[in-house]
Amino acid sequence: MGVVNGLLILLLSSVSESLAVVALIVAVVSIPSHLTAMIRRLHDTNHSGLWVFLLLVPFGIFVIIYWLILSGDEGANRYGGVPVELI
Repeated sequence: MGVVNGLLILLLSSVSESLAVVALIVAVVSIPSHLTAMIRRLHDTNHSGLWVFLLLVPFGIFVIIYWLILSGDEGANRYGGVPVELI
């Protein structure tokens, strides 16, 4: 999502500097919601939310993406039960 926000900022900076500032503010404000969604998804795959710190390491994004695309645990794990029962 950060890459998309960065491209949006570059695009808007050529249009108008004030729009680029607004896009930057939106990007920064959206960081906590993106992190919490990522942590919840890591919990679905039975991984600690502390693994988001791998994003600070150059190769870490690939590990995180791999874990985020895994299917969640079938039953309850150490972070709780299945949030939505499968139909």
